[in-house]
Parts: sequence; structure tokens; C-alpha cells
Amino acid sequence: LSLVVLACTPWVLPWIFGRNFRESVPAAMVLVFAAGILNVNGIISEGIRGLGAPKLVLYAESGGLVSTFVALILFLPFLGILGAAFASLIGYGTVLSLLLFRLRKIINYSLLSLLLPTIEDMRMIRRQAEFFISDSRTI
Repeated sequence: LSLVVLACTPWVLPWIFGRNFRESVPAAMVLVFAAGILNVNGIISEGIRGLGAPKLVLYAESGGLVSTFVALILFLPFLGILGAAFASLIGYGTVLSLLLFRLRKIINYSLLSLLLPTIEDMRMIRRQAEFFISDSRTI
């Protein structure tokens, strides 16, 4: 979903807010990508909490806070709002990296097995999509 929003941002943002907002498109695109990472972070965080390790989420979020702060100091004076967007992306990326590193240790799976969908995962997604498509036609 984030990729669809990312692809639409250069056209939709000026269309909704006017041509004066065209300069905000690069920062918005970075933030849309960052939001996708943030959503993944939320899912992984809840999984780690469910596995009984809520402190690990606190540590990952703290690492993200520090990296965001440092990135803001480095990028904001030179890049302005785009620098702030990159700082958010770096912060969320830091949290994702720390969460994945800890989750891998907790459940003893490789990073690839955590990140890449299996054939069965793809089949389940297809079944769900077919269900929702057929269900929406009855409305």
C-alpha cells in the first residue's frame, strides 16, 4: 500500500493542496516511505510484546530516538524540511533494524525467513484477496 501511495504522491499532493505545495513533494515521498517502515515496526513491536519481551521494544524505540535526534542535527540545517523527513526515515529504519535483530534472536529464525513471504503466504494472500473481491460484489 505504501508503494501505491508513494507512486501517487507527486500528482495527488499538488492536486489536493494546490501548485504551491509542489515543493513539498520530495519530503512527502520520503515520509510516505518512512510511514511504511513505521507500520512494519508497529507489527513487529506488538509481536515482541506478545512474546513477553516489551523491554526490547523500549530499547529499539530509544535507539530510534537517538538516531533521529542526531540526524536532525546533521540534516535539518542544510536540507530543511527534507532533512527532517530523512531524519524520520533514519529513525524508523533504526527501530526496524533493532527490532528485527532482537526478534531473530528470540524466535531463532533468519532475517530472510522473517522478511520474505513463502509460497504458502502468497497463496493465503491470494485467497484473502479473492474472498474480499467476491464479497464486495455482493454489496
